[in-house]
Amino acid sequence: MMTWRWFGRLAAGTLSLCASTLCLLAGQGWHPNGDSCALARQAAADGRISFKLTTPEEFKALAGPPTEESTEADGQIILLEYPNMRARFFGKPEIKAPHTVIEVSCAGKQIDIGQDRPIVLRHEGDLGKFNSLWGYNGVDLSRPDLSRQGELLRVVPFDSSTVWPQRDHLPQDFDPKKVMEWGKDPGLRIKQIHERGITGRGVHVAIIDQPLLLDHVEYKDQLTGYTDIGTGNAGPQMHGAAVASLLVGKACGTAPGAILHFWAEPSWKGDYQYRCRAMEQIIQYNRDKKKSEQIRIVSVSKGFSAREPNLHWWKTLLMQAEQAGIYVIHGGKMGFGAGCRFLEDSGDPVNYQLCAFYSGGSVYPEPGILFTPIDHRTTASPKARDAYTFWTRGGLSWGAPYLAGVVACGLQVNPDLSADQIDKLLYDSGWDFQRGKLINPVGFVDAARRGDPNDLEDARVPRAESTRTHSEEVAK
Repeated sequence: MMTWRWFGRLAAGTLSLCASTLCLLAGQGWHPNGDSCALARQAAADGRISFKLTTPEEFKALAGPPTEESTEADGQIILLEYPNMRARFFGKPEIKAPHTVIEVSCAGKQIDIGQDRPIVLRHEGDLGKFNSLWGYNGVDLSRPDLSRQGELLRVVPFDSSTVWPQRDHLPQDFDPKKVMEWGKDPGLRIKQIHERGITGRGVHVAIIDQPLLLDHVEYKDQLTGYTDIGTGNAGPQMHGAAVASLLVGKACGTAPGAILHFWAEPSWKGDYQYRCRAMEQIIQYNRDKKKSEQIRIVSVSKGFSAREPNLHWWKTLLMQAEQAGIYVIHGGKMGFGAGCRFLEDSGDPVNYQLCAFYSGGSVYPEPGILFTPIDHRTTASPKARDAYTFWTRGGLSWGAPYLAGVVACGLQVNPDLSADQIDKLLYDSGWDFQRGKLINPVGFVDAARRGDPNDLEDARVPRAESTRTHSEEVAK
C-alpha cells in the first residue's frame, strides 16, 4: 500500500526483540521427533505458537528445519512445509514488520492458534511484531512493562479496544487517553472557524468509500442518506468510518455541520465501475434540486490506477460532475500530506512536516501543491458506535475528507464559489510549506467570504516550517 522509510528504526528494534524471543523459545525443548501435530497443538495451547505473534524463525526454533520453505503473493506469504504439517505466515515486506503466523494445519485440519481470540502479548519480545497499518488495534498489551518503549509507542497505531498495562508500566510522557483526544482535533486552527459558527452547516457533501458503520456517534446525526453499490455481504469497514469522521465528525471532522450522503462501494474489487455508478447517481440526484439542496462536494479517497478497468469512464464522469457544479476531491487531484509532530500544538503551522508517506526522495512532491494534515489523527472505528483509532501515520486517503470539510466551510459563507475560485483561494490563502502551501482553513474561509485571497484576517500568521527535510526529522 505504501512505503515507510521511517519504519526502519522500528524494524531494527524488532530484530533485537525477536532475538530475545528466540532465546525464550529455544529453551522450550520442542523438536519434531515423534508426533509433530500433537506437539504443535500443545505448543499452541501453551502460547508458544500464537496467531500474529510467532515468526517463521521462532516456529523453526520450535519445529526444526522445514522440508520446504516458499513464498507467495509477492513475498507477503511465507509457507513452511513439514511432514503432515504446514504453517502460513503473513507480512508486508514494504512495511518492514516481520511475518507472523496466521495458520497452522495438520493433515489438512487447522490447529487452534488463537485466530478467534483477542491477541495477548506474551512478553516484551512481541512488541515489534505489529505493522504500521493496524498496529496495536485490539491487542492486549497489559502483560509486558512498556515503560521503556516510548519511541515504539509513538509510531504504532492503537484503538479503543487496545488493553494497556497499569500506569507505572507506561512511559511517563505517554498517556493513551490523552493521545487519542489530541488526535481528534483536525488542527491548523480550524476550531476557531467552528467557534464562529462556520461548520459547513447546511452544505450537502458526499463520500464514495467502503461500507459504513451507520450509527457511530461521530457522524450518525450528520448522515442523511446511504446507498450501497455492489458490496455484497461486506460489513462496516475501517476506511469508511475513518473518512466520514474526518469530514463531518463531531470531534474529528473539519465540517461537523455539513449534511452527509454516503455511497458505499467495493474498492477491494479493483474496478472503477462501482465508483462510476455512485457518481452517476450523485449527478442525477442534483438535477431536480435547488442549489441549496444539491450535493456540492464529493470526497473520494482514490486516485487513478491504469491497472483497474473503467478508469476512462471515471475520468469522464469527473468532468461531467465539474460541469454540473460539483466539486470533486480525489486522489488524482488533491495535493500531498503533512503531519503535526507528535503531541505538539496542532494549531500552529510551524509544527508541521512532510507526511510519513513521503519516502525520503523517490516521491518528493512537486512544487506548487497544497498540503493537508494526514498524520497523527484519530478517527471513528467500525468496531463500535463509540470506538476510535489513533493513526500515527496516515495515508493520502485522509487528505480528501479533510479538504472537503474545509471547502464545505467556505461554501457555507459563500455558496456561489466556483471550482476555479475554490482552487485559487485554497492555495493563495495557505502558509508557505515545502515549495508549496499548507492549507490554512481560517485564511481560506475569510478569503471565501470576501472572494479575495489577498485580503486575509489571518495574514500575519508565522510561516510554516519548510526548511527541514523528512530524513532530517527521522534522524532527530
